[in-house]
Amino acid sequence: MNKAKSSAVLIALLSGAILAMVLTLSALSSQSTIGQVLKDNNSQIARSAALGGIEDGLLRYKKAVSGNSEEELFTKKPVTRKLDLKSGKASYDVRVKMDSISYGEDFSKSDWLDSADKAKVQKALLLEDGDKLHVDLTYLFNSVSQKNKPTKIEIKFSNLFKSRNNKLEREGDGSAFATISYQLIDKSNNDRIISRGEAKSSEDHQITVSSLENCSMSNSKCLLEIGCSISKDGDLVFVKTQAKSSSGIISPSQDPPGTLIIESVGNYKGTKFVATAKYNYLGGDYLGIFYPYDKVENTK
Repeated sequence: MNKAKSSAVLIALLSGAILAMVLTLSALSSQSTIGQVLKDNNSQIARSAALGGIEDGLLRYKKAVSGNSEEELFTKKPVTRKLDLKSGKASYDVRVKMDSISYGEDFSKSDWLDSADKAKVQKALLLEDGDKLHVDLTYLFNSVSQKNKPTKIEIKFSNLFKSRNNKLEREGDGSAFATISYQLIDKSNNDRIISRGEAKSSEDHQITVSSLENCSMSNSKCLLEIGCSISKDGDLVFVKTQAKSSSGIISPSQDPPGTLIIESVGNYKGTKFVATAKYNYLGGDYLGIFYPYDKVENTK
């Protein structure tokens, strides 16, 4: 009888322990699920805040271009905006900038001038007749450190290529040529042309922007326009640009010269969401939105 009672008590204790364990695991699982739901919700709110920063940056860009007030657009530090939500306070940090004007690798090489394959490997920019690059230099001169301000800008371009059977081949017509031109414009002085120049692929393959020192003057707002003209319909030309500062060559960008970049970081309850949008500066064409990091970072 005692053994039976002992067994019954033991079974009851074990059953109670198992039940307690099940309830504990169930509670932990529920807490984990709730925690994940809250984390996902925080991430979504941080994402929405970041995208709100992108919209803010785009509106500021359009206002600056229409009002010729780029100095208000390009800031050395991100602009912070706070958002009061029913669920708590969120914010975003947004910054608008122009990327490096250098584009293409191995600028000193010349093996790509007659080879489309090498030009592609070296990430040269392919242009057709009538293409133009518009690079607002306001940011590069007013919103970066002195040692990173451009002191020299060079443009290098290839011979002509023609597309045949979905492959770019060297243009065999000796009379065809590309003309690469530039204008350096002072937007703060009624679009006065500071300097201009051009070069033909039949004569030379490189041109240097002159009088760049004018853009370092107080309150100057310089715009660099690079144009492409090709004498034969359907032909194409590769172009590289290189900028130098007092510290040396400015590293090339992954984006063509003239790309506007809006960087935004959304913040909500210790969670950050990073987003970057890219636009053609003067045309305002949307080039895409990117998430350069792991999208979400929990800072707690």
